[in-house]
Amino acid sequence: MLVFRQLFDPPSSTYTYLLADGGNGAAVIIDPVFEQVMLVGEGRPFLTLLAVTKEGDEQALLAHANERLKDFPRWVRIRHCIATSDPWSIENGLLTPTLKLKRPLVLAKFKDALDAVMEELR
Repeated sequence: MLVFRQLFDPPSSTYTYLLADGGNGAAVIIDPVFEQVMLVGEGRPFLTLLAVTKEGDEQALLAHANERLKDFPRWVRIRHCIATSDPWSIENGLLTPTLKLKRPLVLAKFKDALDAVMEELR
C-alpha cells in the first residue's frame, strides 16, 4: 500500500510531502527545512538525524522531523539531530557522481558528534 500525505505548516507557510510504502516502511520526506539528511541507527539504541539545513536550532529540527514521522511506528522517532550548513557534494567527496550519499564518509565526517551523542547515554 502506498501512502501519500501533504502536510501544511502554518507558521512557516510551507508544505511537506511524505511518500511511503506501507508494506516495508520505506519513506521519502520532501521538506523545505531539510536540504539533505541521513539517518543513523544501525547498531545504536536510537535514531540520530544528520541534516544539512539553514535552521540552527537542533531542538526545533528534532521536533519538526518527528512531527513528520508521527504516522510511523514509535521506534521511527529521532532522538538526536546533528545539523550542519555545509552541503554534501561531489566536490567535498560526500556524494558520488550520480549524487548518491557516501555513507561511510559522512559517518567518518560526523564521527565525533555521533560519539558525543552516544556518550550522553552513559
